[in-house]
Parts: sequence; C-alpha cells; structure tokens
Amino acid sequence: GGFNDVLSFDVRAEQWTRHKFVGASPSPRYDHSACRVAGSMYVLGGDGSGGSLNDLWEYALDTRTWTQVVNTTGSGPSPRVSHPLVPFGNRLVVFDGDLANS
Repeated sequence: GGFNDVLSFDVRAEQWTRHKFVGASPSPRYDHSACRVAGSMYVLGGDGSGGSLNDLWEYALDTRTWTQVVNTTGSGPSPRVSHPLVPFGNRLVVFDGDLANS
C-alpha cells in the first residue's frame, strides 16, 4: 500500500508539519515521482492498489489544494514507477521508469 498525505519539514525549526487539504487528492501510491515548480509540487504515476499509474497531480503549496492535470494535449507517459520527474524551464521531463509488479 501507499500513502496520499503531505508533510513538510522546516529545516530551521527541525519540525515536521502534516498538511491538511480539502477536496480531491491523488489515490494512495508509492514509487511515484515528485518535483517542485514555482509554488507547486507535481506528482506523477507510481504504484497504487490497481497497479502502475500515469496520472499527474499539482499540489498548490499556498492554498494546500490538489488539482489533477487532465486537460493536456499529446500522448502522456505510459503508467510507470521509479522514474525521475525533473523541472526544465516551463516543462516537466520524465525519463525511464518501470512497470509495477501487481
């Protein structure tokens, strides 16, 4: 199984904080990728209860809300786990990965 909670660590105070959010959120997962772009964290894929995922979610750090990124054009990545997700200018670059063993 996996989790779908968000925690942040204050390096100066050396303190963990669990974020409370309202509304929709990604399903529990593990072996996903995540990266920060401006004021958001993006989460892609991973392994969930039904196998490998290829969904993309944005977590707005200031409002603590999740939004699934669905109105995209082009072919998105196939479902995958253990893959890097790297910000590059105004793009998110995903490379490699593997299929989950479900």
